[in-house]
Amino acid sequence: MNKRTKDGESGRAGERGTGRAGDGETTGSNAAKKARSSRLSNQAPSSSLPVSPSPHLPVRSVAIIGAGRLGGALAVALDAAGYHLNALVAHRLAHAKQAARGCSNSRPLALSSSQLDQLPESDLLIITTPDDLIGEVAGQLAEALSAASWPLLTGRHRRRTALHMSGALASDVLLPLRARGFAIGSLHPL
Repeated sequence: MNKRTKDGESGRAGERGTGRAGDGETTGSNAAKKARSSRLSNQAPSSSLPVSPSPHLPVRSVAIIGAGRLGGALAVALDAAGYHLNALVAHRLAHAKQAARGCSNSRPLALSSSQLDQLPESDLLIITTPDDLIGEVAGQLAEALSAASWPLLTGRHRRRTALHMSGALASDVLLPLRARGFAIGSLHPL
């Protein structure tokens, strides 16, 4: 329960202190500000984040299918976090090349949507196409991966994962990739 002190500062009922400057005590809101400031000042700057992901992470390589705004931004973020980007795929090769230029740590292969059979093996496929194309792209990918001799993973082999980033579709739109041994799911950025 908040109350106003005589000098107009807000404090929590039952707390000691007047909230007046120089009395050595602070009100609840000032204490919270100091705690937040202290926590923020103790955080490492973003430039000191590790450049490579933990070697224990199961994802060693990523391919992004759909190099538009979301796919391009995701590529830059994953690249900056140290993930190895194998490929960026766009409907037009020029768009894939443009998105690939934003990656400074890895040099992803830029492919057009008609070159899916050239997609290098990746631990993680992320589909960032418009919602109405996700199912079609998943089918095309499954077909292309069969033709491209990606081994069918079953049993104790390391699992690959395929994700789409639609908030409107369930992961079952990726069932053609599950048939090729992929774990499937959806991931929606908020």
